[in-house]
Order: sequence, then structure tokens, then C-alpha cells
Amino acid sequence: MRNIIVGGRVRVKPRSFLEQFQRQSRHQQISMDQLAAAGATDTVKGAGIHRDGYALLELIASPGLWHEDCLEFLEADKPTQQMAVLASERCIPTPEANSRNKIPMTEVLAVRRLYWEGEPHLEVLVSIGKPAQIPCPETWFYCPIQTSGLGKYDFQTTVCGVDAFQAIELALRFVLSQLADIDAKSGGSGGRLRWLDATLPKDWAE
Repeated sequence: MRNIIVGGRVRVKPRSFLEQFQRQSRHQQISMDQLAAAGATDTVKGAGIHRDGYALLELIASPGLWHEDCLEFLEADKPTQQMAVLASERCIPTPEANSRNKIPMTEVLAVRRLYWEGEPHLEVLVSIGKPAQIPCPETWFYCPIQTSGLGKYDFQTTVCGVDAFQAIELALRFVLSQLADIDAKSGGSGGRLRWLDATLPKDWAE
């Protein structure tokens, strides 16, 4: 995983690459709006870590969450820009660091309850913890996230922001995106996860 500069410039890779990534990747799905942004130059708004260890980025103008492989990282415009060193355990805990250093779940801020189609008694819980400041010189915050009831898809990770508000904002976007991704892999024409007795909203995947 590379270092990510929040406020740094990136270029979305060509449409041909994005289409190939869509066909071959088992990771993040790409929406039609994201395909339309191919080749665009944009600015990194925030970043988080997927449960599989790669970076997911939010850009200012281009929609959705972006897998790091779909972006070309350009030279930073300002040397004073604050850095989210996603690969550095001294700052933002990766999933591996979570396990090794036993980074605790903070006080639970919110819980979403879902269930699997045909198994309403098997509850799926997604918990987001209260933002906590990262123990390093930068004044970053992280939100811990953990799930239960997803079986092999259960994950525990952290999503980071430049302040507590952005950490919550990005954590919410991250959770919805991951639930939509897990739902798409679960089988069935519309997925098998259910929320409020209905299939997951389509905009969760955006």
C-alpha cells in the first residue's frame, strides 16, 4: 500500500483500464458514473482501508469510492499538505496492525441491523465506534468498524479522516459500500442481505 496525501492530486485511469478492472477484480465495483470520470484529474478528500488491506479513496469531484489501483498519483501541489500515511503503523492502523497491536473498539456510536434472506433470526450487526485521535503527531482521527453475522465476510477495520466529523462521514460511506459489495457476492438476483425487510438500496453501491 502506498502513502496517500489528503489534498494531493490524482488522475483517474483510462476507461479501458477501469473496464478491465471491473471485469477482473474481485474487489471494489465501479459504477457508470465512475466510468464516466475516466481520465479526470481530481483531489483526494479522504482515505480509508478496506478489510483486505488496500486503500479506498474519496475524491472531491469524482463520485464514489475509488480503489487505489484505479488512480494515478500525481506530485503533491503543496509540500505542506498533511499526509495520511496509510501504510505506516505508527499512525493509521492497518487491519494487520489492528490484529497485532489489539487496537480496541471505542465506545459504539451506531449500530446497523440487517439479516440474510430467509434467515431473519440470524442478525447481521455493523458497529461504528466513536472517533478517536490517532496516536501520532498528526491530528487525525479514526473510526473503528466491526461486523458480526456476515460469516466469511466479517471484518474489523478503521477508517480515518482529518477530523472526527470526516472520520464518521467516511466510515458511513465505507460501510454502505462494503455491505453492497458483500451483498453482490452473496448470490441471488438482488443479493441476499435485507434491511428494513427489503433489499439493500442501490445507492449504497455508489
